[in-house]
Amino acid sequence: DEAAPGMPCDLAAVMERLEEERETSAALRQQLHQAAEEQTAVLLDIQHDVNTMKETMLLKDQRIQALEAELSEWQQVAEQYQDQVSQEELARAQLEAELQVLRATVEQLESARE
Repeated sequence: DEAAPGMPCDLAAVMERLEEERETSAALRQQLHQAAEEQTAVLLDIQHDVNTMKETMLLKDQRIQALEAELSEWQQVAEQYQDQVSQEELARAQLEAELQVLRATVEQLESARE
């Protein structure tokens, strides 16, 4: 490399090296910018996935709440049915007791007839 008139050879080399460093620096800045854009795209994709998962979880939570409410209603129906069955069993037991009393009365009457 020839130095410009009046410039020492070392200064010309330093200027050439400085220009190379500027080019390298510009290339690195471009690579960093591209990498940042790629990372931003990845982060946006991740954010979209997270938002989709949140929406899905919200829908599932709402479905769970609806199922829990339905279960509660069925439990109330089951309790009412059980209460009804218990009342019917009690009424049946009372009727059987009355029937036994009537049978005993009939037996007494038949015995008294004989």
